[in-house]
Amino acid sequence: MKKRIVLCLMVAVLLSTLFVFPQKAKAASGFVSHTINWYFDSSTGTLTFKGTGRVDDVPNETMRTWKDVMPKVKTIEISQGITYIGCFAFYGGENVTSVKLPSSLTYIADHAFEGCGKLESIVFPNGITGLGNNAFYGCTNLKTIDFPNTLSRIGEYAFANCDELTSLEILNVAGNTLSDISPVAACVKLQELNVSENFLTDTSALPPMN
Repeated sequence: MKKRIVLCLMVAVLLSTLFVFPQKAKAASGFVSHTINWYFDSSTGTLTFKGTGRVDDVPNETMRTWKDVMPKVKTIEISQGITYIGCFAFYGGENVTSVKLPSSLTYIADHAFEGCGKLESIVFPNGITGLGNNAFYGCTNLKTIDFPNTLSRIGEYAFANCDELTSLEILNVAGNTLSDISPVAACVKLQELNVSENFLTDTSALPPMN
């Protein structure tokens, strides 16, 4: 009898090694606010925010409810209905390569995408009115930026230390006059800067351009 039990157990173990079923990638989710939730798909590296209203400011990146998944995030998708991306929302997203923004978005706050070093391009929707200080600071692979004519504020150092940025066009920006080049400070490859009249009042600190 004991031999039979042992034999059955051995057969069961053997069968379990033969039939290994792949596990589904785990999905994580959480609350952003009472009207917005976040969802992370680990199989694609996509972090999605769904809902309406504001992604509120946080004091620093450690206060985000999605902080544990940020090192794995490759794509950020913000759904239609969200109007504001708060301070430090995606700060330090070192593996983020793609960001999709909705037409409902009107403002991106301070440090929101700072340090997203693999991000290469960003398209702002028509209707966005402002970018906070350091919003894209240190996005060292950012090469292209598309600004709409609804933009009325670009904060200090918004695109500073974007090492791969070679050209920047900021036209039809209303109500925003800068006394220095802080938004593009230390953009070492910047060769072309085309801005609205009176937008930039002091060009003396610009890097040499061909």
